[in-house]
Amino acid sequence: MTTEAFSVTKTQAAYVAIRQAIETGEFPPGSRLLVSALQQRLGISPTPIREALRMLQSDGLATSQAHLGMTVTSYAQTDIEEVYRIREMLEPLAASFAAEHRTPESLERLETVHEDLARAVRDGQNTAAAELNGEWHFLITEMSGLRLVAEFTMRLRAVLPIKAMWQTSTGELSVLEHAQINSAIVESDSEKACAVMGAHVARGRRQAIRRFAERLAQ
Repeated sequence: MTTEAFSVTKTQAAYVAIRQAIETGEFPPGSRLLVSALQQRLGISPTPIREALRMLQSDGLATSQAHLGMTVTSYAQTDIEEVYRIREMLEPLAASFAAEHRTPESLERLETVHEDLARAVRDGQNTAAAELNGEWHFLITEMSGLRLVAEFTMRLRAVLPIKAMWQTSTGELSVLEHAQINSAIVESDSEKACAVMGAHVARGRRQAIRRFAERLAQ
């Protein structure tokens, strides 16, 4: 094994371990992510841990703060509620329009992303799954042809990144729901696409709020 491959493996292991600790609430919002403590906990050298923390920062799960270093990102329940409520209005609309305006090329892209996401979930590739989940959602807004909806969806990512809300424990359920939405779009069934997307995002909202409450209670 080369040094580069070894480093990537260690970085991924650190990322998965820290992300799971954040998702389960073991590392609650606002807690410090000290490299020295993580090194002792994981038995991994500092370099892969720092790389993993940068990946978590990119996902929106970690934040760099002056005098504190890296901490678990804090969100208010009102932030989660507001972002998801807006998504519940915009994304079903986008799915409806995507069903009406889909092209063979866009359907091929959608299916490719879906298959890649299903594979990442099956293989436990959490980094890739979180990325592909966000890509799938944004691809549908692009397919809709609704420019302002697509732009506003991107703005929502800066407030509460979709990747930060991804829960690996419900990845298989997300894949099944995505398949239902894909099917509606393929069939040009705009009403069904709107309905199933609305249910999908609403389920995500309830899940995100429940996990937020569980973390506060710990």
